[in-house]
Amino acid sequence: MLYSLGLAYARGEGVDKDYNRAYIWTSLAASSKGIDNDTIKQAVQMRDISSKLINKSVALYIQENLQNLGSLDEVSITSLINKSNQVYTEEPKGHNEEEKTKKKGFFSSLFK
Repeated sequence: MLYSLGLAYARGEGVDKDYNRAYIWTSLAASSKGIDNDTIKQAVQMRDISSKLINKSVALYIQENLQNLGSLDEVSITSLINKSNQVYTEEPKGHNEEEKTKKKGFFSSLFK
């Protein structure tokens, strides 16, 4: 379920494409217990790719605070994303638009 949500956000299937949310849901899936190893491997791969499509500082903030979420509802997820974007407003070095476009194309080709 968590991995499927991450994949949906990464692809923009049924929801707006959102790499922050893809990163959150695949991070949760990658650390979940009780799911099969293949799903965990896919979640880890998707998490790692989506982390490269978002601001590195935002990814770090999300990872550090993901454990502190009281619940996994849309309000909590949105709040986490909004706080991470408020705390880190500068784009790290190496994240120019051409690089992002290449990564997005690579990402899309992996999960079609």
